[in-house]
Amino acid sequence: MSNIRIKNLFKSFDGVIALVDVNLEFASGEFVVLLGNIGSGKTTLLNIISGLEKNYVGEILFDETVQTEGAEERDIAIMTKEFGLFRNKTVYDNLALGLRLREVSEDEIRSRIENASEILGFKNELDLKPKKISLLMQKQIQLARALTRKPKIFILNEPLSGLNENDRKELLTDILKVYEIAKCNFIYSTFDSEQAKTLNKKTAVLGGGMLRQFDYLENILKEPKDEFVKLFLG
Repeated sequence: MSNIRIKNLFKSFDGVIALVDVNLEFASGEFVVLLGNIGSGKTTLLNIISGLEKNYVGEILFDETVQTEGAEERDIAIMTKEFGLFRNKTVYDNLALGLRLREVSEDEIRSRIENASEILGFKNELDLKPKKISLLMQKQIQLARALTRKPKIFILNEPLSGLNENDRKELLTDILKVYEIAKCNFIYSTFDSEQAKTLNKKTAVLGGGMLRQFDYLENILKEPKDEFVKLFLG
């Protein structure tokens, strides 16, 4: 877990402003939702936090230490819309790969994978190859990676994308379950205000690259800071 502080953050792409003076602070172990339309700056902000984007003005601090390292050194797991599995490897070996690169013992790898797959309901499918795996299960494997890796921060960028309504409900339940077990910071990005309302967590509303409001969602719904927030949340 890490206290995360975003300080006076500016970012542009070829003269087009993406983020304007964003200041945020997430408490250690907190679940925070980034809510905004496409183009609001959510993904840019996630890329800067994770170290995938380095060219910006401002500071990202973890536990009051300014972050200058790349993504591999920041101990962050990322769940994205698109997720690639090694098609010639089983579910088990896909999950084990990152742990083996970190030189975790085989006994510990097996213990972590069996525990995570049991929690997420695919323990009996560990020997399957990707061609036999549903989209829901692919996303559950990404959640399992967060459990097995034990990162300080877990970023979820539009995690429900592409799922039908029933699978969305199941995955959202799984995400909250993993959060309670993992005990690390979760940063959940979505354009869907209904997802944010279902989660009902501390929420940063972004629009036009600016932070419009940051508070617990129930407080934002009661007292939207401006017309933009009021209209966006309906």
